[in-house]
Amino acid sequence: MAKRRNDLLRPKPSYEPQDGGLLRYDRGGYSEAPQNVASLVAPGNEGDILMLEGGLAVWKTALWTSWNPDGEPASPSALDDEFNTTSLDAKWTTVNWGSASSTDVNTSVPGCLRISGVGAIAPTLICAMQSLPSGDFCVVTKAYMTGISGAISYAYAIVVADGVTAGAGSQLVVWCGEYLQYTRHVAAYAYTNYNTVGAQTGRVNYQEGITHIRLRRASGVYYLGLSVGGKTWEEEVITVAFTPTYIGLGAYLNNPTTTIAFEYFRYSNSATATFGRSEKHF
Repeated sequence: MAKRRNDLLRPKPSYEPQDGGLLRYDRGGYSEAPQNVASLVAPGNEGDILMLEGGLAVWKTALWTSWNPDGEPASPSALDDEFNTTSLDAKWTTVNWGSASSTDVNTSVPGCLRISGVGAIAPTLICAMQSLPSGDFCVVTKAYMTGISGAISYAYAIVVADGVTAGAGSQLVVWCGEYLQYTRHVAAYAYTNYNTVGAQTGRVNYQEGITHIRLRRASGVYYLGLSVGGKTWEEEVITVAFTPTYIGLGAYLNNPTTTIAFEYFRYSNSATATFGRSEKHF
């Protein structure tokens, strides 16, 4: 028996999950025109998401919120880099880049800038640098090291400098690493020419688990920072004996099997910046 016209026109609702936990309502029937389910239920509260519960679309409020120190900022600075493309951004100037056995972006290590070392090159710094604005600032990075073996020296670093020419200028290196496997530490070292280590201007020893380092300048005073997890920080005042005009990331490697991967580089013109974002859990 043929269907009546009213049956043909009657909506045939179905729910379909969409990205971000939202649901889209498809009216079906003759029109086949999808509508966002938000237009078919009463408005929720700010920050709520729409979920399917018992066959009905309902607004759900977060059970709790937490701070993710690695969450991408809503308004990143022009200096920030999440290393999510497959080439180094043009804002970076590389120094001693050819001293690495290999480098890549978002390839060998997804979402990271990777630098792999060669034997007996330390204390040469392998760096990616960019212009540093004047005034207060705070910079943070998260990095990993693998392939560590033998009596070697290795470190990843935040570097400030008065130029970007290999074999010239002054640098200050805030590094996280190890010297000949004796003491793991975060320290600040004066450098010259990107290849000569000078005096140590600050140091914090640690055992295991450092994931984040930062450098900040507040009213002309510099602070190195280290953190397990990126939420709480230990700091040390350090001396920078020149006026930096560049800032960036560096690797100090003395082993062909050691690899350093930087997950991001984030900058703020506030010396008291807190990086990350609040996230809701449903």
